[in-house]
Amino acid sequence: MQFDLKIENVSQSRCLLKFTIDKKEVSAALDKAYSRVGQNLKLQGYRKGKAPRWLLERRFKKNVEAEVVDDFIQNSYRNADIPHTIVGQPSVEDLEGIKKNKALSFSLGVDIRPEFTVENYTGIEVPYSEPALEDGELEAAIDRRLASKKKIEDAPEGKEVEEGDFVLAKIQFTVDGETVADESGTMLHIGSEKFYPGIDSLLIGSKKGESKEGEVTISEESVFDHLKGKSGDVSVEVINVQSYTQPDLNDELAAELGFANGVDEFKASVEEEILQARRNGARDQARVKILESLESANDFEVPSAMVEEQLKALMEELKMRRMYAGEDPRKIQFAESEMEDLQRRARFAAKCTCLLSLIAKQEKIDVEDADIEAKIAEIAGMRNQTPESIRSYIQSENAFGVLSERILEEKTINWLFENSALVSPEPQEE
Repeated sequence: MQFDLKIENVSQSRCLLKFTIDKKEVSAALDKAYSRVGQNLKLQGYRKGKAPRWLLERRFKKNVEAEVVDDFIQNSYRNADIPHTIVGQPSVEDLEGIKKNKALSFSLGVDIRPEFTVENYTGIEVPYSEPALEDGELEAAIDRRLASKKKIEDAPEGKEVEEGDFVLAKIQFTVDGETVADESGTMLHIGSEKFYPGIDSLLIGSKKGESKEGEVTISEESVFDHLKGKSGDVSVEVINVQSYTQPDLNDELAAELGFANGVDEFKASVEEEILQARRNGARDQARVKILESLESANDFEVPSAMVEEQLKALMEELKMRRMYAGEDPRKIQFAESEMEDLQRRARFAAKCTCLLSLIAKQEKIDVEDADIEAKIAEIAGMRNQTPESIRSYIQSENAFGVLSERILEEKTINWLFENSALVSPEPQEE
């Protein structure tokens, strides 16, 4: 199909595609359309497929011309050589319709990504400090890692009951002279008791074989409805005490946990895990600062289609979070303040997408096959799936283009971080 195309830039983020279809092309398309309509049509007084053109035009002109125009619009747009990155869908801005022996003209409005030279994007000052461990942090992390090796064992003779212990106790609880609980032997979890919360605190500091008496109030957290909130006198005898015991860290235990070189390797691994997580968080904050700096330093018109796309994604994400929190998806609505915040974030995201794309083009940052394979492997690891299954899913969703764009954004942000000026953060007030 032959057509003439003129491109008129309406603004930095929008242009008009002005198409002109030669009258011969229009006439030929109408001939085919009417031939197709009349091919199997049987009208009174005419044999099947032999109805004259004038009669077909009288009856079907509006529908046929609309179909022909729609075909021209779609095919012209599909085959047009447009020197811009289009976002969103085109809209028909100007259409006069088909006129006999006249060329067909129409205009399509499209949102485009702005094209300009981004400047001053290297050497951006970013607050950043290399993370370090605080006093006792490594030891606490090691204790958490060894928690899976804890066992419940009988406490040594003479050990005083403390929070977290399990106490086998004989209990008698009376309210206004009436016995409401009489246990010859029940297990109490000190500090986390669910059956007799309140009585367990009375036992802290006691030892095996000792008895205690006192006045207590059963907490509302008790699973016994008839005891909730009740105050009375309690008599408790400690029959036995059990505690969690944690094995000492040694080379044998380290090897059992997967560190063949012993305690030093285990400690180094835990320390590096903490520091790496903190580095990642600090670098993420630094990257946000870079984007905020770029966004504020570059004033340009953002395509409305990109903002709408980002807004839709943010709303879907927020809906999913609220659904997971237990809200009925049919009743989820957004307050005016929420929508204002989402629109602000959507505009920021759309603007940053434009800037990152332009910087990647200026610095010749590309996405290679190895980048895609690495990202697929990363996603597979996060979802505990095979790379093959992730690749098949992306292919079925025709999402390799989206994935490549996300990878390019990540590479560009990392490049900006590597070429930024890291400065010490300002000390915060206590």
